[in-house]
Amino acid sequence: MEERLRKLAEAGELTGLPGEGRRIAAEDLEGDDARWAAHRLMKNNKVIPAWSQERIEIDAELERLRARCRGHRGWLDARAARLRTSPADRIVEAAQVTSREGDRFRAELASATRELNARIDRYNAIVPSQSLALLPVSAAGLLASGS
Repeated sequence: MEERLRKLAEAGELTGLPGEGRRIAAEDLEGDDARWAAHRLMKNNKVIPAWSQERIEIDAELERLRARCRGHRGWLDARAARLRTSPADRIVEAAQVTSREGDRFRAELASATRELNARIDRYNAIVPSQSLALLPVSAAGLLASGS
């Protein structure tokens, strides 16, 4: 094989190929075991491990929940401002609506965090290193956080 490649190179048959003249990265030359080969196949074909894909989805869901909490806090602030300027006879009714909506939101958030924590448990079971494990999320923590 090497003899054939040498002859092709001497004949100029290997010029003009994609990547010609580009430096070869050190990690592309390291190792020759099955793990290295699997890594190269995955990298070249833009494939990521299942645990990595799960982490991406968990992070997206967590950000979605954080955004919902920010929206809810904004809604609560707007309701509080409206209550300060409402006529006295409408304050009790408006406060009850705010309370009911707050209870509904907290129940939905609790359900969503339970589902997210189940995903986190599954992720932690398949992640290759404990240093990559995730901590569970709490609805109270999401509500209290300023992010």
